[in-house]
Amino acid sequence: MKNKSAPKGELTYLSPDCLLTHPKNLRRFYPEDQVREMAESIRAAKGVYQALIVVPNGKPGMFYVVDGNVRHRGAKLLGKECPPLKCEVVSKSTAEQLLAMVVTAKFRYDPDAISEALHYKRLMDEEGYKVAKIAQETGVAATAIYTRRKLL
Repeated sequence: MKNKSAPKGELTYLSPDCLLTHPKNLRRFYPEDQVREMAESIRAAKGVYQALIVVPNGKPGMFYVVDGNVRHRGAKLLGKECPPLKCEVVSKSTAEQLLAMVVTAKFRYDPDAISEALHYKRLMDEEGYKVAKIAQETGVAATAIYTRRKLL
């Protein structure tokens, strides 16, 4: 099922083929065991319970995944047997998308430290955020952000 014009802010069901990894996604690595575990979860549940958060990518019927990239990878692993995925289409600025990635990345699987450090760097360099603002907007302690940034 491919939804060509999903309304913003509403739930819709999209084929994994309509979804792309966000070009500024926080995660750089997807451990194979986590992706397999997610694929099995999607298969067992016959879909996802929590909607993926997506934004239009500029091409009709195509979306970037802001939140739900491990679920997206698991769905792609299932291939044709994957049911359409519950998605919420949102309208957010690039900075809001990047901040959402920080908040949501830790719900199921923690991202690797380098990916997290590079993402904080992107927020600071490209979006002009200070560590205190990132901490305020994400709930991540400023000391944790500084510690990650030292890795670079």
